[in-house]
Amino acid sequence: MCRFMQTSCDKVTGAMLVPLTSGAGGNRLWRHPLLWIMAAILSVLLYTSHLSPASFTSSSTAGTGIRTLQEAQPNAMEIVSAEAVQAQSQAQPKVPPTTIIPQKVAGKVYTWSVDDNKLVLGRSSIGGEPGAVANIKENVTAVAAGGHSLAVTVSGVLWTWGRNDSKGGGGGGSQGIANSGQLGAPRIGAELGLPGQIAGTGNRTNEFTFVAVAAGRYHSVGLDRYGRVYTWGLNDYGQLGRPGVLASDTNVGCVSGAECRCPDVSPALISRISQAPHFVKIAAGRYHTLAVTAHGQVWTWGFNLCGRQLVPGLLKGGLNASLFYIPTLVTAGLENVHITTVDAGYVHWAALSKRGDVITCTAGDDGYGGQLPETQAHGGLRPPNAQGELGTTLSSSGLNPSVVPALKASAIATGRCSTLVVSSGGTVLSWGCGQLGRKGPPDTPLQVPGFGANETAGRAVFVAASEYTHLVITETGQVWVWGAVGERNGGTREEPVLLKGLPSNMVAAAASGAHQHFLLLLAEAGWPEVGKPGHVGPFIWDAAPDIFEQLTPFEPSLRNPCFHNRTTGALRCLPYFSIIGVSKCGTTDLYKKLLVHRSIIDSKNKGPHFWDEQHPFDWYLDIYSPVASAVVKDSNLVVGDASTNTFTYSGVGIRGKKNDDVILPGVIRGVQPDMKVIVMLRDPVDRMYSAYWYYGCLYSLYEAWGMSDVGFDAWARESVAEMNACLKGQGASARSCALLHYEGKPQQLIKGMYSVFLPDWQAAYREDQILVINTDTYRQQEEATLQTVLKFLELEEATPAEIARMTEVEANRGHNQNAKVKGCAAKRPNMLHTTRELLADFYAPFDEELAQQMQWHSLQWNRKAKQVH
Repeated sequence: MCRFMQTSCDKVTGAMLVPLTSGAGGNRLWRHPLLWIMAAILSVLLYTSHLSPASFTSSSTAGTGIRTLQEAQPNAMEIVSAEAVQAQSQAQPKVPPTTIIPQKVAGKVYTWSVDDNKLVLGRSSIGGEPGAVANIKENVTAVAAGGHSLAVTVSGVLWTWGRNDSKGGGGGGSQGIANSGQLGAPRIGAELGLPGQIAGTGNRTNEFTFVAVAAGRYHSVGLDRYGRVYTWGLNDYGQLGRPGVLASDTNVGCVSGAECRCPDVSPALISRISQAPHFVKIAAGRYHTLAVTAHGQVWTWGFNLCGRQLVPGLLKGGLNASLFYIPTLVTAGLENVHITTVDAGYVHWAALSKRGDVITCTAGDDGYGGQLPETQAHGGLRPPNAQGELGTTLSSSGLNPSVVPALKASAIATGRCSTLVVSSGGTVLSWGCGQLGRKGPPDTPLQVPGFGANETAGRAVFVAASEYTHLVITETGQVWVWGAVGERNGGTREEPVLLKGLPSNMVAAAASGAHQHFLLLLAEAGWPEVGKPGHVGPFIWDAAPDIFEQLTPFEPSLRNPCFHNRTTGALRCLPYFSIIGVSKCGTTDLYKKLLVHRSIIDSKNKGPHFWDEQHPFDWYLDIYSPVASAVVKDSNLVVGDASTNTFTYSGVGIRGKKNDDVILPGVIRGVQPDMKVIVMLRDPVDRMYSAYWYYGCLYSLYEAWGMSDVGFDAWARESVAEMNACLKGQGASARSCALLHYEGKPQQLIKGMYSVFLPDWQAAYREDQILVINTDTYRQQEEATLQTVLKFLELEEATPAEIARMTEVEANRGHNQNAKVKGCAAKRPNMLHTTRELLADFYAPFDEELAQQMQWHSLQWNRKAKQVH
């Protein structure tokens, strides 16, 4: 098998693949010390939310993900059809990992089935109780159940077990084949019924590392640490999103049909997507696949017609299955909506938006490839919402996503034709087929009894569903099930019952269900609850043990976050708010003006740069000792941090294990989950010029180029050339290049690529915790901006006297008042016109992306008044 150059499935299509370590250069790259501080866990969304419902708390700001001082405007998205998507074979990038992994709780895998299907259980014993799977010794962070089972360990190793054929199907679908390949290849050891490891996976090898998995009935989907999607298994309806080969003749390529499949777990990624979207979430239905990008967009392929009606030829003369494999961006119905997670059932799928809206859509499939008699009567398309699975009365065809009315949720799950959500207060609602714990119209969301703050089971935090079974995990880690629950739990139950047989010393953190079995991720009982200061999963804890070992719950009587040291009992404080960047955007000016307010006090160091420099935690706490003594007398006082490298510094370089899959926003959120975050953004062209003169005069950094407009031009051109060379590399992305070159010459250029770093913070903190300020707006409307900042900080409005004093504050002191710096900076000429054009062209796509992230109609920096020559 030509696994590292071409898979057997790709030979027939001519798609060339490049191994991760292509010669000595690839190996050297991974030994680069910078890579130790670049890896990836976002602290929000899926697995964190399983233990902390607050993770999905959202405000009324429509889809922005953050508050803004620039007016939000509708930003229409155009439909991207198959004809608009370029064919592209995507190679393994020679770049460091990017940020795509949610914070997780690692644990052991237990399996439970409502029947005696031994293959999917991954253990020798059957019985009706949950049991630990065999062979997997490492802790596991991600699981997926379909017609088979998948698991990913803490080191990214992929394990698979269960059936490897497609001979099931129940009432229809394609004719089964004996080697559909959903377990993947090459698979090391173990019979099909026991977990086997996929060779070459995991971050202890020179190949690829998985962070998430999804399982359809006969196909599998993986997400690696670079945000890329892998697929393998049956491809009869194009669910792999790429070509396969015939089972009977591996020299014949195919994109659909009963014998079409590809068992190779390889860098043969989904086809025909240009510019390699950065994916963060995946889901697999019976015959289709979904993937969510870091920007909240949804791509789909396989037998899923939702949002795909405009794909040329797809519905011409009936269903054209040969076009199903083409990935399509779903836009209709999702305009200005940021999707955070998605789940796929047999006949429909459901998504959760950043605002907590539940969005559903029909797949058009009946779960059997359109082969059921009632579907054939409608031209091969299942009537949408036939069993109420969409949770709403249809106002359209059902082939576009629609919002379930009057409902906010923090978690979702889809079954065969049912939907399950966790709503406010930890209640559970469901709709769709089979009633399953509820009485009423199937298309109406109704509450499932027993869940909530004062209910028998307590608050729900996580849901999962299989074909005819629903499962809920509560905040105490208990597992409740109803529907078809097996003889051990009472056969068929209309109301939730506590799942029997789980170990008493373990609690459930996550689960995945499909067909007739579930995978449960169990952690040791007593693991701290996620979402409180110091209460994080082991990934985050291991990245900064010196911090979390000291933390105790914050004092509730104080506005500022202060805690009593776990060992000494001394009151220690952290900043209430943080101006995290960006340098040379007016951050010091804002900080000094805020100090005039009666409730804000100064620390020993305005910008200690604790998170991006090498200092012990006690050193950082000592900086805030003034507030520790002051809050005893006035509980309303707060203190801030204005370390302006925090926004762009992605690594956790000095704490814990250097190669942990963690980024900085995830760690900071673990320490301070309620912190207020302020970001100041300036025209990146002017910001870079200002930084050149400031740091050049202060530290003599740019003597080789000279402190002049011509010197800046030469330095800027070298920086742009270095970044462009990286961006043109095979498989590279803006994010990976920014991480790789951040410590090099282009650092100041990279700091202006705001859209690369903003999603990390947007994902780590709720939208009501982040305020983005356009520096131009701040300068033009200083008083109004200051009052807006105070309102954001939930402090009293500044008095007229305070405003007068704020506007008189001279922020420039210290280094800026240094005679050397002052004299040097006074010589600064206007930027060359050609330099400004060069940088404006480089930043244009990032400015456009920032406007989309912020839901701004457009982003026009105030360049009209700039002096150029």
